[in-house]
Amino acid sequence: MAAAWVIEAREARSNTQHERLAAAKLAPGRGAWSARSLTDKGLAALATSTSGAATIAVSLEGQLRLDDQPAFHAAVALARRQGGGQLIVLACRPEGQRLRGPHQRRLEAGALACLQARLASAAIPLLHFPQHARADALELIHPLLRPAAVLCCQESRLYDDWPLAAASFPRVFAEFRRRLERSPQPALPPPDLRGLGSAAHAWPPDWLQPPGAASASRAAASPPGAAPADARSAFPFSGDEPSALARLQHYVFGSDGLRHYKASRNGLVGTEFSSKFSPFLALGSLSVRRIWQELLRFEALHGAGQGVDQGALEGCEWMKQELRGPLL
Repeated sequence: MAAAWVIEAREARSNTQHERLAAAKLAPGRGAWSARSLTDKGLAALATSTSGAATIAVSLEGQLRLDDQPAFHAAVALARRQGGGQLIVLACRPEGQRLRGPHQRRLEAGALACLQARLASAAIPLLHFPQHARADALELIHPLLRPAAVLCCQESRLYDDWPLAAASFPRVFAEFRRRLERSPQPALPPPDLRGLGSAAHAWPPDWLQPPGAASASRAAASPPGAAPADARSAFPFSGDEPSALARLQHYVFGSDGLRHYKASRNGLVGTEFSSKFSPFLALGSLSVRRIWQELLRFEALHGAGQGVDQGALEGCEWMKQELRGPLL
């Protein structure tokens, strides 16, 4: 069996197959060999070095979604090049993750349970190691399986590299924000996972149980130490990806949220004074590029012809400016 490769996928898209890794770090095991980029040719070389029906692992790194996940697209492309390749998904403790409070743990449990159900529909296991970082989790599974490659998800950002040249980089943030005219690439669709699962491995039952799995309702699952939902909360939502996408559609297209966003976004009470996207972004169940793409779609629908809603367009532009700042 070839040594496992660890790939931190920052981009995995091409015009047709989403197979290009435009910027990646590649290292054998925990070694120091690295490459600045891994293109289609690089994927082919890696596929050759792991010939045979190999298992590709995807480490979530706290990104609990399938939508707009470059690492998943790269893993799918690599597994299909193998001919009979399979996927497994690891939910480990992200490096540097701060301690989560009880409400965060409840939202995270719901997101993990939902993601596990979606992966199970393709017979792809989601293995849970909440107390272990990726390297330690790989050591635990090695007696049962040695993945041919481990691709790591990364935090959602608008741009994969700096959108401004270093030579002309502004000295103050206001000027920096005004000069961000380059649009990010469109969000990727969820990957096609059909035919990449397998029930051949007898994984330990504890690894297959998401936090809070013993709860009668997965959506309301509360792991030890997590707080139950409060009816008075200004965030009465589940933390999973379908809930995040539903909230996005409601706020942008099903409410007057954008019309009042600039004036009301700093309110405290209720569900409609602000977008409520931040908890979903923090959980990794929503992509900032998906938000951006839906804002562009809103502008295309409401920004031309008669009856233009200037208030909504102003709120839309204000939200785009805020997305450009901390989520580069």
